[in-house]
Amino acid sequence: MPSIDSFFLVGLSRAGVSVAHALMAVGLKCNGVWTPHSEREGRPNVAALGLPSARFGAWHQDGTDLLILAPNDDAMPQLVKDLVAFHQTAGPVLACCALHLSGSLTRLVLEPLRTCGFDLAALHPLRAFERHETDGHGVKDTICGLEKGSDWAQEIETAFERAGATLVLVPARGKTLYHVAATMASNLVLGVMARADAILKLAAPDMNDSRQVIAALANQAASQFSAIGASCALTGPIERGDSQTLRRHLDALSPWPDDQEFYRVLSLIVLEIAKTKKNGDFPQAEVLRSLLDQPRR
Repeated sequence: MPSIDSFFLVGLSRAGVSVAHALMAVGLKCNGVWTPHSEREGRPNVAALGLPSARFGAWHQDGTDLLILAPNDDAMPQLVKDLVAFHQTAGPVLACCALHLSGSLTRLVLEPLRTCGFDLAALHPLRAFERHETDGHGVKDTICGLEKGSDWAQEIETAFERAGATLVLVPARGKTLYHVAATMASNLVLGVMARADAILKLAAPDMNDSRQVIAALANQAASQFSAIGASCALTGPIERGDSQTLRRHLDALSPWPDDQEFYRVLSLIVLEIAKTKKNGDFPQAEVLRSLLDQPRR
């Protein structure tokens, strides 16, 4: 299998642009970038992101090793059809791997590209990209999930590890759940923090640094989770078996039924963690569950 010395990027997603700059920073050549028409509105232009613009299909003439596909997942089926149609006229590629940057879709969506000579792979950086990162550090210290069985796995691993990433293999059958876990640990955690911040502001309207207070608590919890795991890190009223505090929390949230339900469902999960921590010796568990089992209004 040839080494990966050059790539072509299709799509201007934040992940795609960040990956492109990370690979360029370690010496890979970007042969060009093309953006699907459906994704051009509201996106920065290619030049503004420090990347070379190119026409559709230019990878076929310039000896590109890696075709990185980074459009929205919804756009992938049509893009694959367009690629197949192009290569039916232009001819197959030689020694080129199509790499899809997707957390939830498997490389099965790319399967029609095999008729065009492409090898296939799928990889997903396990981090949130809040912006297009052009500093070359987009995957540094980042776990990237490489779909198990991907073609060119060793070459892709080498290229991304040069850029500072660590690759782990993800079975295709577990790809969607892998992405669910990533979403829960990032986007949904932000949802929890946003609601906690809103509730803290209701309790203390004059507190100017409520976001920093919530972030400090969340950072401490994340650090403890990383160091010793959920059951050992768990503290609070449920872990203590404090049913009176739990009841007061639920009653305080009664004017906001959605937040009360949110708190109740998460507390049921925490209760199971507490039971694990107590090794089954948790007589208060049934009282706590009775408070949590029925939605309160």
